[in-house]
Amino acid sequence: MKHSIFFSTDASILCLALFVACILMVIVGKRVRGKFLKADEQESKGGVNSLLGALFGLWGFLLAFTFSHEATRFENVRAMMVEEANVIRNVILRIETLPDSLLG
Repeated sequence: MKHSIFFSTDASILCLALFVACILMVIVGKRVRGKFLKADEQESKGGVNSLLGALFGLWGFLLAFTFSHEATRFENVRAMMVEEANVIRNVILRIETLPDSLLG
């Protein structure tokens, strides 16, 4: 079965290629806008506000996923600790049922 190029390429190279493609698309978009649309005096230059809004939205999205992952991880660790405490308690209770001559 033939694999896609994405599976055989290093992730850092893919990230760099996507970054360069994003920058090129911004430049192309700016030139197309300058060519086909007339300038609007009330809009800020370069659409900085829309770019900042998109960046803050992506950062918020990333932060939400990070907190969600950490909350799940915390719950897993908590469940493991409770399970280990229950196992230790069961071992202690079972040892107490044995006579002292077997323990040592």
